[in-house]
Amino acid sequence: MLRIAAGVFLLASTACGTRGSVEFTAEHARSIRDSVAAFLSAEARTLSSAPTVAQIRAKYHDSVGFVADVDPANPILLLGMPPAPDTSAPALPAHIRSMSFHYDSLEIVPLAPGVASVLGLYREEITDSTGQRTTTRAGIGLVLQNGPSGWRIRHATTSHPDSATAAWNRLEARFAKPAAP
Repeated sequence: MLRIAAGVFLLASTACGTRGSVEFTAEHARSIRDSVAAFLSAEARTLSSAPTVAQIRAKYHDSVGFVADVDPANPILLLGMPPAPDTSAPALPAHIRSMSFHYDSLEIVPLAPGVASVLGLYREEITDSTGQRTTTRAGIGLVLQNGPSGWRIRHATTSHPDSATAAWNRLEARFAKPAAP
């Protein structure tokens, strides 16, 4: 995790140059925030519309770094976009009937021309093939880079409170002192 954080810092600091932070006019900063917000809104709509693998891949930079802790015992670490055998295939597994994805409470910070960070929350509502609905809420941190194809996610980290609570409960149980007789 430390290596990933260092990589994000290096990406941002390299984009900013060696002389310190970049100064933006209020209008330029607002323009970056608005365009990133539009990108994220489009991403949420794509994720909520039974997307194909190609539609999902189009939102991410080819050398994306992604960390997720959906299951604390098996965190996901993805460095670079793996090849997909069939990009026209549905991105959601067959047992998922539908998914609704929403960003909440986003803080978008322009870091340099063409680079922005995002911190916030998201909510994902999944309905499986039996009709059972599951809602996941999580924190998210993103670094986005703007290029010829528009904004792309360069780094994403998610933190799921439910998995963090489960991990904490396991640690607490492991190190708890036995009750006094």
